[in-house]
Order: sequence, then C-alpha cells, then structure tokens
Amino acid sequence: YVPNGVDLNPFKKVSAKKLQNPTLLFVGRLHPQKNLASLIEAIYITKNQIPNIKLIIVGDGPQKEFLKKTISKFKLSKSVKLLGELAKIDLIKVYKSAHVFILPSIYEGQPLTLLEAWAAKLPVITSKTGDCQYLVKNGLNGYLISNSSNPEKISEAIIKAMQSKRLNKMGENGYNLVAGNFFWDKSATQTLKLYESLIKARN
Repeated sequence: YVPNGVDLNPFKKVSAKKLQNPTLLFVGRLHPQKNLASLIEAIYITKNQIPNIKLIIVGDGPQKEFLKKTISKFKLSKSVKLLGELAKIDLIKVYKSAHVFILPSIYEGQPLTLLEAWAAKLPVITSKTGDCQYLVKNGLNGYLISNSSNPEKISEAIIKAMQSKRLNKMGENGYNLVAGNFFWDKSATQTLKLYESLIKARN
C-alpha cells in the first residue's frame, strides 16, 4: 500500500488572505459521487444559524448544469459559487483563503484533495468513507459527518466546525499529519522501492 502524497513546497510559497465571510471549500469532480446537491441543500439549512456562510466549489464535471439549477432552486446564487477548474497556484490561493474544506462524498478512496487541504492548513469536514474515516479525527484535525446522505447532518457538521475556536489548531494538526506521513518524496520513494522489488522478483 503506497498512499497518495503532496508536494508541500508550493503550499509554503503561496500566501492568501482569509475571506471575510465564513467560507467552505470543495475541490473535485462535479459528479454524483461527491454528493454536492446534498451539500448545497445543507448550505441552505445552515444559513438559518450562519446567514453569511459561503461555499466555493472548484472543479468541473457532468453535474455542472444540475448543480447550477440546484443553487437557483434554493436561491443561493450569492452564497454558493462555481469556479470551474483552476490552475495550481490559483487553487492553492483558494485553499488558503477558505476557512474549512468539505468533502461530503458517498464513497472515496484516499482523496488527494483532503491532503491538499491539510497542506494548506485547512481543517476539514468529510463523510465516513474510504480513508477519510481513519485520517480525520473529530475535533483534532476536522470533523466527520455522521450521515452524509442527510443534508441536516452535513449542516450540523458545518455549524460545529464554524463555531469552533480551534480551527487554526485543527489546520495545523492536519498539516503536521501530511508533513510527517503523506509528503510526495516519501510516496515517490515507496513507489520506486516497489518497482525495484518487482524487477528483482522477476529476475
């Protein structure tokens, strides 16, 4: 098992000012797997307690037009923004300008975007799926959604995160986890050793 890795150097070089309003960030494909319609509905619910909550969605995919209609359905055009795909430096700036990363997927493996969020020192909110359920520790480096198919449960996790006074500490804890275990050089070295062992076994 060779985990994904992140090159931390670009994240160290890029800086960005935090947005004024409490802002969630999603990065990934606009695909049913990512459960974005439920996330948008959760933003609608969350606005009852956090009226100035914002959601930035970065990425492209087959659900783009459907998500536009969903945003319109809940009258969230001022609260939810679809930015499309971004170049690497611009993406890092968006990571660093947000307050919390969110990934409410129905299923995942080990999402690279989770590691990127931590590389940007962002606390995270994720569903209990794939490696997310093992990497995310409630209140330590982020929060797990108890039931990601339920927009109200997603909203509960968002409110808990946004009301926490430990967001910066949780972001630091996530960064330390990546820096110690999921940096790109380590993953590349493990991959190289795996290929070398296969070549020796064949010979």
